[in-house]
Amino acid sequence: MNRVCSRARHIGKLLANRHGAVLLEAILGIPILIIVVMAGMEFGTIMMVSGAVSSAVTEGAREGAKVPTTVGAIDGNRVLSAVENAVATVLSTQGIAPANVQVIVEDSDNPGAAANNGVRSSGPAVGPVPAVSGITNPAEVRVTVRVELSNTSVPNLLGTFGVTLTTRNFDVSSVSRRD
Repeated sequence: MNRVCSRARHIGKLLANRHGAVLLEAILGIPILIIVVMAGMEFGTIMMVSGAVSSAVTEGAREGAKVPTTVGAIDGNRVLSAVENAVATVLSTQGIAPANVQVIVEDSDNPGAAANNGVRSSGPAVGPVPAVSGITNPAEVRVTVRVELSNTSVPNLLGTFGVTLTTRNFDVSSVSRRD
């Protein structure tokens, strides 16, 4: 019995000497844990915005393909308007304002008077309007949506540590066929 008490005292002394090491581990570990949690929150929000943009561009291409067209600039503007409305509706569910979105529609069926042979864009210039991407099939409409992350709900939590993701843009495209 004496031996057990002696071991218990010895273990107690060893644990008492470890308080400083535990404090040091906490001081080093807690900031790393906080950075990981902040990164997870920021990347999670970015993924939500990415999903919303993907849904918006798919819906915009679908709506653009539904617009009945003949060859002419007026029809191309109707296609752009239908796409803009569909994109704005989907993105508003994530709190992304249409003022922060550039919508680019490529429609080889309606080159009309549009610049770049059927490429029309609206919204703020998030990037340069692309040249024609090779859509030559009059039964296809390509929609590209560009969103600036700086004007969305994505927090800049990692900016304190020198990592800024909100200066990036999403550039998502979708092609839809007319029936």
